Amino acid sequence: MLVCWGNNSAGQLNDIPWGAFTNVSAARRHSCAVRTNGALACWGDNSAGQLNGIPGGTFTQVSARARCRRG
Repeated sequence: MLVCWGNNSAGQLNDIPWGAFTNVSAARRHSCAVRTNGALACWGDNSAGQLNGIPGGTFTQVSARARCRRG
């Protein structure tokens, strides 16, 4: 179970997923976590597309950042 607290000015505390997780990473306005089955769950602000295109597959770690770097 995840427990989150703090400023909710951008919805950072809205729609926190239920379940068991192995890894969690919080950025300023959104967070992501790896479920025990390896799937990703992300929640919070999506004003810059932070939550769009969350990849499928199996993961062991995740790192939430203010902006994704491509290239």
